[in-house]
Amino acid sequence: MDILDHVLLPDGRRLDLQVSGPADGLPLVFHHGTPGAATPVRAMERAAHARGLRLLTMSRPGYGGSTPQPGRSIADVVVDTTVALHTIGAERCLVAGWSGGGPHALACAARLGAAAAVLLAIGLFVSISWQHPTSSPPQASVSALPMAQLGTKALASTVSISSQHWGTYIDLNCVCLAPVTAHHDRLAMVVVSRDGAHTQLATWVADPGHTANPAGSTYGAGRPHRHGGRARESVCGP
Repeated sequence: MDILDHVLLPDGRRLDLQVSGPADGLPLVFHHGTPGAATPVRAMERAAHARGLRLLTMSRPGYGGSTPQPGRSIADVVVDTTVALHTIGAERCLVAGWSGGGPHALACAARLGAAAAVLLAIGLFVSISWQHPTSSPPQASVSALPMAQLGTKALASTVSISSQHWGTYIDLNCVCLAPVTAHHDRLAMVVVSRDGAHTQLATWVADPGHTANPAGSTYGAGRPHRHGGRARESVCGP
C-alpha cells in the first residue's frame, strides 16, 4: 500500500484515498458502494495487482475522512477523480463502480474523456428521492456509453441510463456484427440488483446486420419493469 492517504482539493476539501499495486501500473479507479470508504476490497485488490494494475480508491465526500460537500451532485466526482489521478501522475485509467458507486463510475466514464479507458458498473443502483406530484421531477442521464465486449467480438453495444422521479430507465442499442450466415443467438438484458439477484428485462434474437433496441425500467427501490417483450429492430447500412 502506498503511503499517500489523502489529497487536498482546490476548494480546500480533504479527499481520502488509498493507492496500491505497481507504481507503473495502469490505475483502476474503483468507486465504493453506499455506504463505503476508500478501504479497498481485498479480493479486488489482489485481482488488480495480479493483472499489473494499480488500484486507486477514494472516500466520497462525507465518508471516511473526506470532507462533506453540501449540495454535491454525482457529476462532481469527476473533479475529485481528476485531482486524484493527477496526484499519482496518471493520464489514463480504468474505472469501475459497485452499487452506489455505479453512477459515479458512469459519470467518470462519460466526462473524464481520454482518462476513462473502460467502464465496469457492478450492481448499478440509482437512488431516487420522492417528489411532490405537482413539482417538476429531476432527470439525470448518461447517454450512449459504449459497453465492453466480453467473450465475443460480434456485438457492438451502447447503453443509456436516465434517472426519473419514479425510477431508472435503461435503453440498450445492440448491433449484431456476425456474418449473415451465423447462428441467430438469443440475447437478454439483465439487471443485477444490490443483493445479487438477476432480473431479465428484455430478450431478443441477434439477427446479423440488424440493430436491437431493448429497454426496461426499475421502479422505486429497484423493482424492474419490462417494456414489452420485443426489441425494436432496424437494418444496419454498410
